[in-house]
Amino acid sequence: MEFRLLILPDSWKSEIQKLIDVESQKFEDIEGKKARINKQIIRTMENFEMGFYENKENSYKQKIGILREKLLELQRPTNADIQEAAEIVLSIKGVWAIASDNEKIKMVKMIFKEVSVSIREGKIVWIKPQFGFEKLFSVIPGFVLNENGRFLID
Repeated sequence: MEFRLLILPDSWKSEIQKLIDVESQKFEDIEGKKARINKQIIRTMENFEMGFYENKENSYKQKIGILREKLLELQRPTNADIQEAAEIVLSIKGVWAIASDNEKIKMVKMIFKEVSVSIREGKIVWIKPQFGFEKLFSVIPGFVLNENGRFLID
């Protein structure tokens, strides 16, 4: 999989709109989960202030970090986020050939949170996009979303 070969389907905007419509129905459930996580964060902070994490500050910080990460995972990208993600991918495709290795590394990190490569096969196996790029990759042919939020590459 090379950036210069990445192609967005002509119907990417309408496909993303369909996905957004479906996800709008799930919005209330997500808001409930966010409220529960926020309450957990508040309770954990209150417990810390009352001394329940005495001599366990690392445990407290780790728990708060995990809860905040769960909150971030529940954030929904807006239409503007998705549009911006598409523009970034399309602009990268145009400059990839002339970019230095350091610039390519920065561009890849801008789009991908994680990338798994098969050394044996010499190809990318799956990617996990940064926030805002998930919906975009869900409409690109050849990417299949699994239960871990990773896109397997056909």
